[in-house]
Amino acid sequence: WYQRRVRGRAVQEKISAIMQRVAALEQSTKKINLDPNFEERINSHISDIMKIQVQPVQEDISTQISNLIADQQYHEAIYKALCATDTEVLLSACREMNVEAVFASAPPSATLLCLIHQMSEDLHIETRLKLSYIKHSVMCFNRKAMVDRSVDFEPIQLRNVVEGLQRNIDTHLQMDMDAMMIKMAASSLLQSYRIS
Repeated sequence: WYQRRVRGRAVQEKISAIMQRVAALEQSTKKINLDPNFEERINSHISDIMKIQVQPVQEDISTQISNLIADQQYHEAIYKALCATDTEVLLSACREMNVEAVFASAPPSATLLCLIHQMSEDLHIETRLKLSYIKHSVMCFNRKAMVDRSVDFEPIQLRNVVEGLQRNIDTHLQMDMDAMMIKMAASSLLQSYRIS
């Protein structure tokens, strides 16, 4: 009997709380309806919102990359294309540039690693373009190894990228002489940096 009474009181309190909320909502509604300026104030807010100037749409990534290429900022263009994480954006940028000009000075090691990694995907598509950039990236690493063996990257990153490249060459381009030469150069790259 006592437990039923306690439960009954708890239910009664919940019902009372709900009724109070309903009453408060009704009062709020009446105040809004009785306010003669309510509609006018709402219209004023809408008008203010309509006056807000829309910011010009930011130029797309491809335009930014093209502008960098026009200014001969090739390393920055490659970096921005890599950051887009869209292979077509990267390939489009590479088509626009002269590969010799891009590698006239060595891009940062991180850029080279990302470039080899992305270009080694789907090697059966745009094969010559991809192999050209991969070859120059590998040559760049080899030149760095000959001049200065200091490592500004994680050795395991280079090993993973090279192994991925070799797998993709074996899968798609086993009979391609250029691809096999790049595969050998990549292997010697690991030896140059003494990465097992």
